[in-house]
Amino acid sequence: MEAKVDELQNQLTDARYHPCFTLKLPAASHEVQAIKHLAPNLKVIWCIRDPRDVVLSMASLMLQISASKRVAWVNYSQGARREIINCFPVLNPSTKSRLLPYMKQYMEIEQQPPDVQSKEHSIFTGTLCWEIKNNIPIIFEVAGIEYLVVHYEKLIGAHKQTIQEILRFMGLDWHDDVLMHHRLHRGISVGNTDNTAAINHKNMGKWVTGLSAGQIDIIRSVCKETAKQYHYDL
Repeated sequence: MEAKVDELQNQLTDARYHPCFTLKLPAASHEVQAIKHLAPNLKVIWCIRDPRDVVLSMASLMLQISASKRVAWVNYSQGARREIINCFPVLNPSTKSRLLPYMKQYMEIEQQPPDVQSKEHSIFTGTLCWEIKNNIPIIFEVAGIEYLVVHYEKLIGAHKQTIQEILRFMGLDWHDDVLMHHRLHRGISVGNTDNTAAINHKNMGKWVTGLSAGQIDIIRSVCKETAKQYHYDL
């Protein structure tokens, strides 16, 4: 992130660019001070989703890391592992103290090669990643960074209302094209997302059939309270 700050600031101040544009920087969310100084009118849109669906997705998304080897995002060195290592140190002291036993458990799991870790180990790692990541907004508050929490489920169920809320937060006017992204864009983006697909429910609630009772218990035990703060009843 630090190496890119100057480049981003140049874009933000370049008259050739639109006065309002979006940077997708989820992997840099722990760089709070760098983010804060990107622009004087910076606003953050914080996307949140049911941890059960998120963790299932982390454990299911397979990445090709060599000609003969694939690994789940949750076990990828630049995936959940990187998020945990980068984000944990910036959490406030009370949160770090609360999560320390889980971090010790995670470090024990990490002593094992990814290909011998169990599915439950992957679920635990993904859950800890979700828990740590979604305590970052507390740091934004302390730093004075304005942010808006956007729930995936609300966006799916009431997309026009949710997008209107986002635009108001950013001080932008409504335009009907925001509901036509699937007609205006092409290709595949991060997470194997089909940019030509309209907003739909097909990836919501997959945890119901994709996770075992024991795996759901792992998720509940680690992030129940944080999930509740985001209005997810586990």
